Amino acid sequence: MTWLFAVVLLFAGGRDALTVHLSDNHGDPLPGVSIALELYHFSGDRIEVSDPLMCTTDAAGECRFVLSRPPRDDAGFIRGTLTVSGYGRRSVLWPGGSFDVYLWLDPQREHLEIPAEGAPYEGQESVPALPLVPAPRLRLADVLIPLLVVGVLLFLALKDKWK
Repeated sequence: MTWLFAVVLLFAGGRDALTVHLSDNHGDPLPGVSIALELYHFSGDRIEVSDPLMCTTDAAGECRFVLSRPPRDDAGFIRGTLTVSGYGRRSVLWPGGSFDVYLWLDPQREHLEIPAEGAPYEGQESVPALPLVPAPRLRLADVLIPLLVVGVLLFLALKDKWK
Protein backbone atom coordinates (compact mmCIF):
# COMPACT_ATOMS: atom_id res chain seq x y z
CA MET A 1 0.00 0.00 0.00
CA THR A 2 2.99 2.31 0.56
CA TRP A 3 3.88 2.22 -3.13
CA LEU A 4 0.32 3.21 -4.02
CA PHE A 5 0.59 6.21 -1.70
CA ALA A 6 3.86 7.19 -3.42
CA VAL A 7 2.21 6.97 -6.86
CA VAL A 8 -0.70 9.12 -5.71
CA LEU A 9 1.74 11.68 -4.31
CA LEU A 10 3.65 11.63 -7.59
CA PHE A 11 0.52 12.54 -9.55
CA ALA A 12 -1.05 14.83 -6.95
CA GLY A 13 2.10 16.44 -5.59
CA GLY A 14 4.30 18.86 -7.40
CA ARG A 15 1.36 20.76 -8.79
CA ASP A 16 1.58 24.46 -9.20
CA ALA A 17 -1.24 26.54 -7.76
CA LEU A 18 -2.19 30.19 -7.77
CA THR A 19 -4.64 31.43 -5.14
CA VAL A 20 -6.21 34.85 -5.60
CA HIS A 21 -7.46 36.70 -2.50
CA LEU A 22 -9.80 39.52 -3.53
CA SER A 23 -11.04 42.16 -1.12
CA ASP A 24 -12.30 45.72 -1.16
CA ASN A 25 -10.32 48.69 0.12
CA HIS A 26 -11.65 47.99 3.65
CA GLY A 27 -10.33 44.41 3.63
CA ASP A 28 -13.76 42.79 3.24
CA PRO A 29 -13.82 39.79 0.87
CA LEU A 30 -15.47 40.18 -2.53
CA PRO A 31 -17.38 36.97 -3.36
CA GLY A 32 -18.81 36.08 -6.77
CA VAL A 33 -16.20 37.88 -8.90
CA SER A 34 -14.98 36.05 -12.03
CA ILE A 35 -11.22 35.85 -12.52
CA ALA A 36 -9.41 34.56 -15.61
CA LEU A 37 -5.80 33.36 -15.78
CA GLU A 38 -3.93 33.31 -19.09
CA LEU A 39 -0.49 31.68 -19.16
CA TYR A 40 2.36 32.50 -21.54
CA HIS A 41 4.49 29.88 -23.27
CA PHE A 42 7.67 31.04 -24.95
CA SER A 43 8.06 29.22 -28.25
CA GLY A 44 11.05 30.32 -30.29
CA ASP A 45 10.21 33.64 -31.88
CA ARG A 46 6.74 34.04 -30.39
CA ILE A 47 4.73 33.82 -27.19
CA GLU A 48 1.69 31.56 -27.09
CA VAL A 49 -1.19 32.58 -24.83
CA SER A 50 -3.21 29.78 -23.25
CA ASP A 51 -6.97 29.66 -23.24
CA PRO A 52 -8.11 31.45 -20.08
CA LEU A 53 -8.66 29.37 -16.98
CA MET A 54 -11.66 30.65 -15.04
CA CYS A 55 -12.70 30.70 -11.40
CA THR A 56 -15.11 32.67 -9.24
CA THR A 57 -14.28 33.98 -5.79
CA ASP A 58 -15.98 32.18 -2.91
CA ALA A 59 -17.47 33.69 0.25
CA ALA A 60 -13.94 34.38 1.56
CA GLY A 61 -13.07 36.26 -1.64
CA GLU A 62 -10.72 33.51 -2.81
CA CYS A 63 -10.35 31.40 -5.91
CA ARG A 64 -7.65 28.85 -6.69
CA PHE A 65 -6.12 27.78 -9.97
CA VAL A 66 -4.42 24.36 -9.83
CA LEU A 67 -2.06 23.94 -12.77
CA SER A 68 -0.77 20.68 -14.15
CA ARG A 69 2.49 21.16 -16.06
CA PRO A 70 2.16 24.89 -16.76
CA PRO A 71 4.46 26.43 -19.37
CA ARG A 72 7.64 28.05 -18.02
CA ASP A 73 10.03 30.61 -19.42
CA ASP A 74 13.75 29.95 -19.94
CA ALA A 75 14.47 30.78 -16.30
CA GLY A 76 11.82 28.30 -15.09
CA PHE A 77 9.23 30.90 -14.07
CA ILE A 78 5.49 30.72 -14.76
CA ARG A 79 4.20 33.91 -16.38
CA GLY A 80 0.68 35.02 -17.05
CA THR A 81 -2.02 37.60 -16.62
CA LEU A 82 -4.96 37.67 -14.21
CA THR A 83 -8.07 39.44 -15.46
CA VAL A 84 -10.55 40.44 -12.77
CA SER A 85 -13.92 40.69 -14.49
CA GLY A 86 -14.81 44.32 -15.08
CA TYR A 87 -11.93 45.65 -12.97
CA GLY A 88 -8.71 45.18 -14.92
CA ARG A 89 -5.62 43.02 -15.28
CA ARG A 90 -2.53 42.15 -13.29
CA SER A 91 0.56 40.28 -14.45
CA VAL A 92 1.78 37.33 -12.41
CA LEU A 93 5.23 35.78 -12.31
CA TRP A 94 6.29 33.02 -9.92
CA PRO A 95 8.80 30.16 -9.76
CA GLY A 96 6.12 27.49 -9.37
CA GLY A 97 4.64 25.76 -6.37
CA SER A 98 1.93 27.44 -4.36
CA PHE A 99 1.58 31.19 -4.81
CA ASP A 100 -0.87 33.66 -3.25
CA VAL A 101 -1.87 36.93 -4.91
CA TYR A 102 -3.67 39.57 -2.86
CA LEU A 103 -5.75 42.09 -4.80
CA TRP A 104 -7.65 45.06 -3.41
CA LEU A 105 -10.41 46.87 -5.25
CA ASP A 106 -11.94 50.23 -4.56
CA PRO A 107 -15.56 49.63 -5.63
CA GLN A 108 -16.08 53.36 -6.20
CA ARG A 109 -13.18 53.50 -8.68
CA GLU A 110 -14.12 50.12 -10.18
CA HIS A 111 -10.63 49.12 -11.29
CA LEU A 112 -7.38 47.62 -10.09
CA GLU A 113 -4.63 50.05 -9.21
CA ILE A 114 -1.84 47.56 -9.95
CA PRO A 115 0.38 48.10 -12.99
CA ALA A 116 0.83 45.20 -15.37
CA GLU A 117 4.18 43.78 -16.42
CA GLY A 118 5.59 45.48 -19.51
CA ALA A 119 6.12 44.21 -23.03
CA PRO A 120 5.83 41.75 -24.58
CA TYR A 121 2.86 40.85 -22.42
CA GLU A 122 0.80 44.03 -22.56
CA GLY A 123 2.26 46.43 -25.11
CA GLN A 124 3.29 44.37 -28.10
CA GLU A 125 4.21 47.38 -30.18
CA SER A 126 7.45 47.74 -28.23
CA VAL A 127 8.59 44.19 -29.09
CA PRO A 128 7.17 43.43 -32.56
CA ALA A 129 9.38 40.35 -33.05
CA LEU A 130 7.47 38.43 -30.36
CA PRO A 131 3.79 38.23 -31.35
CA LEU A 132 1.24 36.80 -28.93
CA VAL A 133 -0.61 33.87 -30.50
CA PRO A 134 -3.21 31.44 -29.10
CA ALA A 135 -1.65 28.31 -27.60
CA PRO A 136 -2.53 24.91 -29.04
CA ARG A 137 -5.45 23.17 -27.36
CA LEU A 138 -4.90 20.50 -24.72
CA ARG A 139 -4.84 17.04 -26.25
CA LEU A 140 -7.20 14.39 -24.93
CA ALA A 141 -4.24 12.05 -24.37
CA ASP A 142 -2.73 14.58 -21.92
CA VAL A 143 -5.72 13.99 -19.66
CA LEU A 144 -6.61 10.35 -20.29
CA ILE A 145 -3.18 8.72 -19.98
CA PRO A 146 -2.52 9.87 -16.36
CA LEU A 147 -6.08 8.94 -15.40
CA LEU A 148 -5.71 5.46 -16.93
CA VAL A 149 -2.37 4.90 -15.17
CA VAL A 150 -3.84 5.87 -11.80
CA GLY A 151 -6.94 3.75 -12.47
CA VAL A 152 -4.90 0.66 -13.35
CA LEU A 153 -2.68 1.10 -10.29
CA LEU A 154 -5.72 1.48 -8.03
CA PHE A 155 -7.34 -1.57 -9.61
CA LEU A 156 -4.21 -3.66 -9.07
CA ALA A 157 -3.91 -2.50 -5.49
CA LEU A 158 -7.56 -3.14 -4.62
CA LYS A 159 -8.51 -6.12 -6.79
CA ASP A 160 -8.04 -8.65 -3.96
CA LYS A 161 -10.40 -6.68 -1.72
CA TRP A 162 -13.22 -6.89 -4.31
CA LYS A 163 -13.35 -10.70 -4.32
